[in-house]
Amino acid sequence: MLELKFEHRSYLPAALLFLPVAAAIVLGLQRLRWVVGTLLVVLLAAFTFNYAALWGRPMDLAVYWAERNPDSCRAQIVAASRLARSGHKQISLELLQRATTHHPNSPALRLTYASFLQSDGETSAVETEVRGAVEAIRTGPYDAHVNMFLEPLLDDYWGKLASALPRTALLDIIAAFENRPEYNRSSGDRQNYAYALARLELTDGNLPAACEHLLAIQRQSGRIGTDLEIFRLLASKGYYADAHYFLTMAQNKIALGTAAGLRFPPDWYRAELKRLERNLAEDEAQFAEPQTAICGTR
Repeated sequence: MLELKFEHRSYLPAALLFLPVAAAIVLGLQRLRWVVGTLLVVLLAAFTFNYAALWGRPMDLAVYWAERNPDSCRAQIVAASRLARSGHKQISLELLQRATTHHPNSPALRLTYASFLQSDGETSAVETEVRGAVEAIRTGPYDAHVNMFLEPLLDDYWGKLASALPRTALLDIIAAFENRPEYNRSSGDRQNYAYALARLELTDGNLPAACEHLLAIQRQSGRIGTDLEIFRLLASKGYYADAHYFLTMAQNKIALGTAAGLRFPPDWYRAELKRLERNLAEDEAQFAEPQTAICGTR
């Protein structure tokens, strides 16, 4: 996938390139240097104003990038998202249709298009795009960034948005990533897929299955930050007893120091965990019936 190169990032390193031009004007054009210098300033100011005006219009800028960079899948996705947010849903669908036709082996494009079609209720078209994306993940060119699209897909499902792909599609997508060695090289990759599956199961109310994935993540990581992230995830869905279990696991890791990934003094973690425990107790008090931890018994 070609990445966009934002032009303003070139300004500082390009500044030195103007020194030879300035030297040539001052030293080589003794009589005309003021005229040439003034014309150059006016010309550069006009170009700068033109680009600055475009940067001030995010939707127009995104469309401009997409038109100028037809081989950049990211440019097409950004433009389609901007158009959709601005109320131009049909134009964004047409843009993505052209882009997926031009880049049939781009999982990122096909999954984005599938999400847009899902929000329009085009079920059969969604299935086609998901199958194409899964096949591209399995056999297409390796793309180091494409598995980052899992998180927004799960965000949509977690939030029960109209653009959320169905459960079966998400399971197929995750399985395709897991089964291709290039996308499943490290412990971090395996934890990301387990976390995606846990979110999927929690959204569907299947806590025991989610616990299996969350405990696998915990075993692979061994870091306090992992326990706290799982705590946050469970507490956000109202699974307070299981959230308390992972908070206790985090407290037990404080004594391990840097071996458990502590980045701040232990007292900071103790104070923060006490605050989280108070907040958890307040939320849990709203429920008349006590909960039984599932994850802590496995």
